[in-house]
Amino acid sequence: MWRRLVNLAAAVCLATTTVLQWLGLRKRRDPWRAMAALNLRGENAKFSLAAFSIRTGDDEKFARELREFLAHEPVGRVAVEHRRFHTRPIAIQPADVTLARFDADGRIQQITPFFDPAFPPKTEAPRRAKIHHALLYAINATQFLPATKRPKQILRLLSRRHRAYALRILQSTFLSFAENPNRDAPPDPRVFRHPGVGLLNFTALRLGNGAVDLWMQVHHVPVDAAPMQTMLRRLQLHFGTDEKTILAPAANTFINRTECWREGRDLILLGGFFDFLTLREWQRKMDALHRHELTLPLTTGAALIWQLGRQPEFDGIRFAFVIDVPADENYERSVDFIIARPRDFMRDDAPDGGFGVFVRDYDRRLCEAQTRRSRTFRTMRNLSMLPPALAHTAMRLNVRVRHRAFGTCGITLLPTANCGISPIGDLGFEHGFISIGKMQLLSSDDGLVGGISIKGEPHVIECYPDAIRRALRCEAGIAVR
Repeated sequence: MWRRLVNLAAAVCLATTTVLQWLGLRKRRDPWRAMAALNLRGENAKFSLAAFSIRTGDDEKFARELREFLAHEPVGRVAVEHRRFHTRPIAIQPADVTLARFDADGRIQQITPFFDPAFPPKTEAPRRAKIHHALLYAINATQFLPATKRPKQILRLLSRRHRAYALRILQSTFLSFAENPNRDAPPDPRVFRHPGVGLLNFTALRLGNGAVDLWMQVHHVPVDAAPMQTMLRRLQLHFGTDEKTILAPAANTFINRTECWREGRDLILLGGFFDFLTLREWQRKMDALHRHELTLPLTTGAALIWQLGRQPEFDGIRFAFVIDVPADENYERSVDFIIARPRDFMRDDAPDGGFGVFVRDYDRRLCEAQTRRSRTFRTMRNLSMLPPALAHTAMRLNVRVRHRAFGTCGITLLPTANCGISPIGDLGFEHGFISIGKMQLLSSDDGLVGGISIKGEPHVIECYPDAIRRALRCEAGIAVR
């Protein structure tokens, strides 16, 4: 009954908003940004990108240089604001960086802000140390609160006359350093948490030779992974890299397992480095075989989804492959999902097992997504026209609609990042989310590997690494001719 009432209310709101937009009385919202504001709010919805072997000096020098770099980047002046049912991006004037020191339990022991000289703080220097002390107490006292509630509670614990200065620190980019000379695991998401509402949170893992692996955690509401990969590339060029220490671990030698921050969902993070050579060779041969049937070259995403779908661990799963959508006359550049379920196309009596039919359907869905005609886009557009509370409730109650529009297992490729950490929404993606970094990293055994990160519930994703290995070797797949 509740679902029917919510859907009826949603239909009335949708019709009303459509009329208001047609009359020009209400501005059209970007559907993807509206979805992100509803469902990518928590700690586990943030994504991370890694740049290996960045050259640094001492910690404070690097913090100053990072602040100067971000002052020339648009994302350096963006933060977020949490409301009850949604999170929205806000523009801020200063591009500040706060150097933080965490202990092993995730408590912050020290903060050193580096303020934008174009916007000096109004608080006098002698009072700042006192505010820092009070702010540290408030940050650590709220350590176990959800990310959407923690910043406001921190400010409530402070004196009113200190809140403006404290908010500036909470809106800044955070930077911290830690030791990890083996490059076998990302920063622990339970320890290196941004306590405030800043867009960026950098963790620099020292390699022991003056270089660091720089992990950039990004709040997903204001930006997507594609522009942040471009910015990370500019950062690499700005600071320089030590090419001798950029080697990744050998393929299939280690799978790291990390507990995620518990915030409504019990999640873990799995990661490792895998060999993509066999899959890429199979992709090229299948592209040549089906070239006359396709309007676009066979993509790595289509090849990977097909091979994953042939593994029993992914049998019948509806995949959601993330793609970039260019800007048009109505909307800015955005993202969409290609929803694909390989099991629907597999035929034992077909010469290619049904792959040809699957890839033609994938090609069609790709064209629909890039021209904003997909089921996913229509669903996002409808949700963006509802009040946040109603949209959130409708999305939570209509499980089948959510699964058909957004899939249950997300996959994203990060072609210019050395590695990444998967995001996962507050709702949905019950079968986890897989992120794949650059597939041609030189490994310690002179091979080429790519980093894979998987986030999801333990009983669901712990079997995925073995299934991914088989899929990348094209085992149980189509015979390579």
